[in-house]
Amino acid sequence: ILKWTAAVHGPSRALTTIHSFEPNKLAYSQLSSFVEKLRPRYAASATVTLHGVAVSDTTGSATLYSATKRPGMEKQRTAWATLNKKGNVLGTVETVTLDDFVKQNIDASTLPLNFLKIDTEGHDANVLKGCEGLLAAANVELIVFEFGSNWGANGKYLRDAVALLAKHGYASFLLGS
Repeated sequence: ILKWTAAVHGPSRALTTIHSFEPNKLAYSQLSSFVEKLRPRYAASATVTLHGVAVSDTTGSATLYSATKRPGMEKQRTAWATLNKKGNVLGTVETVTLDDFVKQNIDASTLPLNFLKIDTEGHDANVLKGCEGLLAAANVELIVFEFGSNWGANGKYLRDAVALLAKHGYASFLLGS
């Protein structure tokens, strides 16, 4: 979380507020410990708040599935989880759209959001759909999301995300291979 934000902001720009979302209880516990360990290092320049909910295209609840390809790993704290309908069921989790989250938790005077990083194991296009209000108002400056073969399991494709972003004036670039 902090490394990505620092990379975007660079050394000359003070870090401000970071919101991180992790619906997998085991991964949330590990992430929370990591953030607490690093908090003294970043306390003067960043406030990190963790949220134990899934970001999606709807606010409500959804089933969380294990996205790991190795049997038995879903019990590990580092197990990947997804809202895509594949893998073993991990449980039901609360979901929120970024549009709703921002309306309820972010002071409008602090917009736009400087940086939005999405890595939801194939659910990234849904997260983008859930922040369409922010996109339409140009309230996100930079977006980075992961694209992989697991998008198809959710019935979403890279072209869907690119089209949504283009509709709101955003340019898309492919990084890596």
